[in-house]
Amino acid sequence: MQASARIQAEVDLRKIPLPDSRWLSSNWAIIFALWSLWLSITYFGLGPLSFVFLHDTGDSALPYRIALSSAVINRIWGYWDFQKVVGIDSLSMQVWPFQPDVMVFALLPGWLAYGLIKFVQRFMAGYFTFRLLTGPAGLPPAPSLYAGLVYGAYVQAGMNVNISGFSLDNGFLTEAGLPFVLWALSRLDAYAFRSYIYAALVGLFFACTAWFPNAVYLLPMVFFWFIVVPPKEGRRFMLIPLSFTLAWSIASLPLAKALIENVPLSHRADWPGPMGPSWDNHVLHEYMLRKVAFSWQIILDNAWALGLAVVGLFVSRRRDRRLLALVLAAMLCLVFQPIYGPVHEFFHQHLVFLKAVNFNRVYLLVPFLLSLAAAFGASHIPFKVSIPRALSGTRCRELSIRSLLIGLAVIWVLGQSCVIQVRNMYHATLGANFKEFYLHPAVEQLSLHTKHLPPFRVATVAEALRPPACLWTLGFETPDGYVNVYSKRYQEFWEKVISPLILSNQDIFRFFHNWGSKVYLFSPSYFNPFPRFDRAQFAPLRLRDHYNLSLLSLANVQFLVSPVRLADENLSELPRVETGNLIAFQQQGVLSRLIDYVAGKKPFAPLYIYENRLFMPRFLPMTKVELFDQSSDLLDALGKAEYEQLRTTAFLKKSDVGTLPLDQLSSGNAEVKLLDYSADRIVLGADAASDFILVISHNYSPYWKASIDGRPATVFPADHTFQGLYVTKGRHEITLRYQPPYAPFSHDR
Repeated sequence: MQASARIQAEVDLRKIPLPDSRWLSSNWAIIFALWSLWLSITYFGLGPLSFVFLHDTGDSALPYRIALSSAVINRIWGYWDFQKVVGIDSLSMQVWPFQPDVMVFALLPGWLAYGLIKFVQRFMAGYFTFRLLTGPAGLPPAPSLYAGLVYGAYVQAGMNVNISGFSLDNGFLTEAGLPFVLWALSRLDAYAFRSYIYAALVGLFFACTAWFPNAVYLLPMVFFWFIVVPPKEGRRFMLIPLSFTLAWSIASLPLAKALIENVPLSHRADWPGPMGPSWDNHVLHEYMLRKVAFSWQIILDNAWALGLAVVGLFVSRRRDRRLLALVLAAMLCLVFQPIYGPVHEFFHQHLVFLKAVNFNRVYLLVPFLLSLAAAFGASHIPFKVSIPRALSGTRCRELSIRSLLIGLAVIWVLGQSCVIQVRNMYHATLGANFKEFYLHPAVEQLSLHTKHLPPFRVATVAEALRPPACLWTLGFETPDGYVNVYSKRYQEFWEKVISPLILSNQDIFRFFHNWGSKVYLFSPSYFNPFPRFDRAQFAPLRLRDHYNLSLLSLANVQFLVSPVRLADENLSELPRVETGNLIAFQQQGVLSRLIDYVAGKKPFAPLYIYENRLFMPRFLPMTKVELFDQSSDLLDALGKAEYEQLRTTAFLKKSDVGTLPLDQLSSGNAEVKLLDYSADRIVLGADAASDFILVISHNYSPYWKASIDGRPATVFPADHTFQGLYVTKGRHEITLRYQPPYAPFSHDR
């Protein structure tokens, strides 16, 4: 009786009904679509309450695309972008106005467009990794499925500073689009002429969807793949990736030209090497340890994939050259990280504009290489091994080792995805959501309040959950933001704006001086984690203890937005928008807080909006000048100048103004009116009783050209970073145009 029960309890795994393999073979796209939907659901499933990850994406990349799509719709896009940090070159952001992701933001609500982009990124990465492996590589479905799932999830905490997968800061389909590129190119016939046309079209696709600075590091993978997994056509197959690369290069020329022309003038031009402005053996040792830790973190993030690859190497006795090449390439990318610093220092002085390039970004290839290696490795693991009767207790049985290892790896990825979803929702309840960032009622009220005002800017006191770029989505122009390339002169000017803060906070000084891509009014608690309390209960922040309001006024700042209260006699607070009791919401238990959040009951974090009484117009006639031999002396004088002096005096460097007749300036009435203001073109009317210096609070660029009454005029730096123009007395029409060398024609609209 007992033996019979035991026999009945034993289940022959081979008799368990499995899904029809024909259904699976024809529905892999559905499987990956469901996987991608699950991974991206927190980004759009709750509408405007959906999760937005702050770092990079929430700081700049997402609001930048929303603002760019609005500029395209309203036909105000140009090569010069007035909106960010007092003006930047548009193409220096390396984002085309006609990219598919930008168009999606133009057609859909921001939160829905963001969620759709997240879905497409994960689907393209996962599904085409699977197709690449089962097609050109000829691998079985099971290991290819795992590779697709793990690369689609892209859990790379070491590289992304988060575990939420692909983000917008690295581009729409850069790393996520690489599997599609390889799959599409691998299917082409090198002996058919039309294949080269298709390869060129794929190159154009990659140029329009991938972020240029990262795409450069992924291009070698195209050639590497064709060497590791060559088609059957012989050596001629290398013409396919060559056609692809040529088309990508031609399409990307304007972006490359924008970097070549603007980086030498930018805050990146004098960047120290990766080990800092000065280094010794101690600094070198710390750098090496930090980079080894970085490489180790990438290994941990890809531990299961690397483990399967290593097991495959062991089982195959290293005879699979494709697997060996993938693992070695990944290891070389990681080993390069700690040695990059010393190598860069050796060549640093000879790199010219390339000083600003991080050549160590080859680590971007590691997750993809190891995902592929995992599939190759798992395919070598024996499908079944026999278990002797002495171990099984019954007759000799078979155990599927490959299925077991791949199953455990898939379970691990599924578990990671669940952790990610819980984490995303937790941070959304703390304020990392689309509604909190971009639909705050206080900012929307400010937009209505200022709808018909002359040009002005809004600055933001930057705390953990309030980056300045949030204002771009409503069309506000800002003196601050997170920008890839902007004027070096403006970085030096901004150091004077925040000089009271950085004199007492060396961490913020080093962060901004040595890197500088975040041009922020850093709050003293900027580096603190998510605030979990209502800051209204604390004493107001004394503005003059941290920022120079007179210089902000010179930069055309009329309003300040702050998550903390500010105190200054020259600020007047606008009527406050009541947002509810945030501190009571945060004191609830996690489950109760989540329920109220989903029900839309979470109060907004308070925002305080102030009008600046010292605000200066954007087009400012100056009847006095101060001349300096050195830029450092000019900047020191600017930082110490009183408001009245800044309002009437242009601070100029002698070598910038040359032989202009500055001695003919005299006090007298001067009026400047804005006649036309559009992308790449400004038209002003001037009426003055004496000669004057016109200061325009846009960043100086040598590619701005001016004419007065149709005659060419010289644009020169004024107040170190702004545009200056010498105007004689009388009535004049002044026209300024932005004409960079990579613009096919000037915009006269």
